[in-house]
Amino acid sequence: MALSLACVAYEGDDYLLVLDGDRVVPPQAVERLTLRRVGRVAPTRRFRFMLVDESMPAARGGNVPFNVRGFTWSPRLPIEVDCGGFWHAVGEVESLNQQAPGVTVGTEGWHVIGTGRLYASALADLVWASMGVDLVGVCVRADVTEADGCNLRGRFTGVRVDYPRRVCLRGARILSRWED
Repeated sequence: MALSLACVAYEGDDYLLVLDGDRVVPPQAVERLTLRRVGRVAPTRRFRFMLVDESMPAARGGNVPFNVRGFTWSPRLPIEVDCGGFWHAVGEVESLNQQAPGVTVGTEGWHVIGTGRLYASALADLVWASMGVDLVGVCVRADVTEADGCNLRGRFTGVRVDYPRRVCLRGARILSRWED
């Protein structure tokens, strides 16, 4: 089985799918790919990402800018992929930190930088293999209060790793990745 991830356009939308050769892997089989391996020592795979930059306009779907300092989050947010409309956890966020304007290269306003760790699973392996090649974007999942064209406050609930054309906020991206 030669599995891969692909971003496929269908009826005006883009979908992230798991492929086996040129066949789409059904949702039940993708769910089995999320099972974590136990008993084998493997390197820990981590990545650093820019989640939100409040000065950058939204990229898709009428989303509006975030007031970064008005948001909170709980520890251990899930890192997810959306495969064909089904959400799958492939890791967890280890840290999120608000940074002042200009602290991180390529950002303009207050922004949130995070570090994530991928699980030891077959689906996380596919994500890791695609990171830095095609899968270079991230998108925040959040419960928000919107007013005056800005997401004023709320709570981050997850981080989605994705293709750039599916990312909801401009500038949200993977900055680096490493194994230890």
